Amino acid sequence: MSQVVKVLVDSNFLMATAQFRIDVLRELGQLLGGIVEPVLVSPVEGELRSVASGSGAKRAREAAQALEIARRMRVEAVTLLPNESVDDVLVRVASERRWPVATNDRRLRRRLDEIGVPTIYLRQRTHLEAKGL
Repeated sequence: MSQVVKVLVDSNFLMATAQFRIDVLRELGQLLGGIVEPVLVSPVEGELRSVASGSGAKRAREAAQALEIARRMRVEAVTLLPNESVDDVLVRVASERRWPVATNDRRLRRRLDEIGVPTIYLRQRTHLEAKGL
């Protein structure tokens, strides 16, 4: 029986996969070779909702598409601590639970790499790649 791999998903990852029409669930399953459960932490969902209701039409549309994809994911309630950014939450949760993080944010990927957390990212707008798995 295959083990379920939980993956934390960042907002920019979802927006990029929506923009380039990549089936993130299928691609994650192929990359990780099994059953994947993408997990959205509540601050990431809030960030997407904020961008979707923002003034920039293109980014708002991408965020709305990302929210549609996110509807198929489990949202885990996580409290944003004082002075903590959404990226800080992802680093904290990923390090506590040792879950890989799907993000295209280079700074976030570098922070995660420094603490030994695997990352998954969109490569050449066509496929996913992993580091540290």
